[in-house]
Amino acid sequence: MTKKNLFHILLLLTSLVSCEKTSNQFENTNEDPYAYIQRSCGYEEITDQDLIVKNKGQAEKIKHLEKQTEILTGQFNKSNNKDLPVIKVPIIFHIVRSGDMPKISKEIIQSQINALNDAYNPKKLDKSNIPDEFKDLMANPKIEFFTHKIINKESNIINWHKTEELIKNPKEGSKIIEPKKYLNVYVCNTIYGTNSDNPILGYAWNPYKTRDSNDGVVVTYKAFGRHNFKNDYTQGKTLVHEIGHYLNLSHIWGPNDKKSGATYCQLGDGVDDTPNASNPNYDCPSYPLIKDIVCKISGKEEVYQTSLMFMNYMDYVNDECMHMFTFGQVERMRATFKPGGGRDRLIK
Repeated sequence: MTKKNLFHILLLLTSLVSCEKTSNQFENTNEDPYAYIQRSCGYEEITDQDLIVKNKGQAEKIKHLEKQTEILTGQFNKSNNKDLPVIKVPIIFHIVRSGDMPKISKEIIQSQINALNDAYNPKKLDKSNIPDEFKDLMANPKIEFFTHKIINKESNIINWHKTEELIKNPKEGSKIIEPKKYLNVYVCNTIYGTNSDNPILGYAWNPYKTRDSNDGVVVTYKAFGRHNFKNDYTQGKTLVHEIGHYLNLSHIWGPNDKKSGATYCQLGDGVDDTPNASNPNYDCPSYPLIKDIVCKISGKEEVYQTSLMFMNYMDYVNDECMHMFTFGQVERMRATFKPGGGRDRLIK
């Protein structure tokens, strides 16, 4: 087991990521809450909430998943990536409409499927937007998504506060369907985090969850599919990002020491070929984006410069600037489809 994966287990078991709470500018107004915000999702928040519940079984499940990832080490590389079989994943879309949310057409849903497959199983890797230093790290996950079923539901709830109400409330939400066999994707109106008053784009659970009752992916309709809303999330890549979490990927930046601000570089994201980063990147940065990273390793702090892989799907940049997964990330995702990996029963 590599050091980065070992420390990643410790991060998942012990870390508590706090979200800065700011004043809510949009709830209870008629303004579009997604017209002005930068990308954010609820991954760390719900992951930590689940871990803090003190469910002892989760610790063992995390260790098992990391072991599954290690089993694939050396089997997945640049030379044999093209020979990997395509994994096909069925999606049940739950369209939960409320307020001024428009009907989501089959065409929009298909555009989202197309966006997912362009990222997870492209016919040809498009490296035109990838800097030379990262081109050899870009990989094809060979995962293909298709629509199994579409469920339309009307609701009176406009602002969904990121709990389990969307999935568990049979009256206002939509009951999850066989989550071990299907990827349940919920599309709803406005989503708010538990620890933040500002809206988020979506959230998902990692496969180490022990409960099936809320094991789905949630996204606002303002970031669903390829559309023309006036925001920066019009290409369907929010769901690409969230499904990355669903398939055991973390954000590409590492946790920070709360006192000094130094980054625990050995914790990271559990992936060896993504550069260390201390914070998310937003909007559309220009390459090269070079920053000083203060790494805290074995109690000592060291400063070094790194070129950030901001075009990675697991960062926080705008849709138009998200373009790649790495070989290490693909290795982690495909490990979840191995027996006992948490997503093995999804395969069709």
